[in-house]
Amino acid sequence: MKQCLPPVEVLTEAAGNGYGGQAESMANAMGDLMACAGLVAGGAAIAIVIAFLYVWFLRGFASCLVWTAITLTITGCALIGWALLQKAAELEATGASPDQAKAAKYMSYAIFGLTAIFTLVIIFLRKRIQIAVEVVKEAARAISDVKGTVFFPLITLSLGILYFVFWIWGAATIFSVEIPKTFPISPAVSQDIQRIYLLQKSENYQSVVDIITIPADTPPFDEYIEYSFDKSLQRPFAVFFFHLLWNIQFLIYFTFGVVSGAVADWYFTGRDTNGNKLRGSGEGELGRSPVLASCIRLMRYHLGTIMFGSFIIATIQFIRACVKYIEKTSKMKNNRLQKAIFCAIQCCLKILECCLDKLSKNAFIWNAIYGDAFCHSAVSSFKLLWRNLARVAAINMVAGYLLMIGKVVVAVFTAGIIGMILVTTEPYKTEVASPVFPVLVTLLLAYMIGSIFMVVYDTTIDTIFLCFLVDEENNKGGEMLASKSLQKVIGKYADASAKEAEKQKAPPGGGTTKA
Repeated sequence: MKQCLPPVEVLTEAAGNGYGGQAESMANAMGDLMACAGLVAGGAAIAIVIAFLYVWFLRGFASCLVWTAITLTITGCALIGWALLQKAAELEATGASPDQAKAAKYMSYAIFGLTAIFTLVIIFLRKRIQIAVEVVKEAARAISDVKGTVFFPLITLSLGILYFVFWIWGAATIFSVEIPKTFPISPAVSQDIQRIYLLQKSENYQSVVDIITIPADTPPFDEYIEYSFDKSLQRPFAVFFFHLLWNIQFLIYFTFGVVSGAVADWYFTGRDTNGNKLRGSGEGELGRSPVLASCIRLMRYHLGTIMFGSFIIATIQFIRACVKYIEKTSKMKNNRLQKAIFCAIQCCLKILECCLDKLSKNAFIWNAIYGDAFCHSAVSSFKLLWRNLARVAAINMVAGYLLMIGKVVVAVFTAGIIGMILVTTEPYKTEVASPVFPVLVTLLLAYMIGSIFMVVYDTTIDTIFLCFLVDEENNKGGEMLASKSLQKVIGKYADASAKEAEKQKAPPGGGTTKA
């Protein structure tokens, strides 16, 4: 063909070097990880310590952190809009890309508009944001006082892993059940198989051609067996799959219920003269093990509430899985209209799942406070939050900022500490060829720990917030159980609102009304 090709030996050597290089790199990375496995495991403890330090930091500097994050967000958006506007002006001056210039200009206008709207919303919610910051500080105090709330999810996580292993075994058992079906083999093919069989079993034959007569005691090989999945087990597997969804959701909600119950106990416990929560076994005192007490109380009185709430979410998840299965097995996979319909159904189901999940969690918090049934708790908590919708928006925004920052801080700071130790401390300095892979593993591990910690913190914030609303509505005329700093913020804004209301009632001209 008159083509210049490298010799086969060269290609073989190059391929071997390529595969060998990849295998060697992977082996070196795993070797580095094994050399510092203890240090990486110690990174988990470092991540937990950093998470607690972050919560302690929020007790004093949450307000500064929130307003700094809001300011940076507004500034960053404004800078992005300005950069796009400058780029549009530059493109218009050159005249090279008028379409790109127009797109950049309109995009900058959109960003400026959204930034202005966001700024106005912040100005409107500034009082609620300050209350939300105090709620976050209160949640930080709760975690510091009830540290068991952080470690309890590790127990349910372990149970969840064990259950998932059992479920995988059960699913494998279901799919391993097969139905045998027998099919005949034609005589000609059967004889060929017999000859091959004799050639392998006997040394008297050199090839298949040598076998002219087939002995009578040779197996007939006149049929073969084909195994297929027992379709009658599809329905049991569907039930088994729903079992997985329900149990996993039950463990999630059980953890939420225990943590929220312990935090609610903490909130509604009185304080001593120093401002600390009263601890002891008496009435109105916080027990020595509030997490254990909350767990026992939930298992004794409210287990049905958790099961019912998890059943609702699991049902929606199961319906979503069925819709996805129907979509995948449909004969019209490339139909755009069908894709749009399935996408819309999945979107609606996901929105419904998110709404009911939030409603269920608020119901569990209300249940932890009052002990009401699920439906009554869901309706009551929804009404209370609806009456404080602006505060809900503020607490969600503030909590979102702080939780996101917390995850990043825990992960990056932990990975940075481990990286410094690897490159500056013996024996890791000489034994570890490259710290990249161990640092990446540490980063992932620390992020997982930070995420678990922040989920607990988010649960605590939601519980404190709902407890605060209940406390405000029931004890506003008397003695609230909120911290003095939170009561001070509420009182300050309440006084401002009262003064504003008096101004609105005053007649024109600045006169006063008489009774």
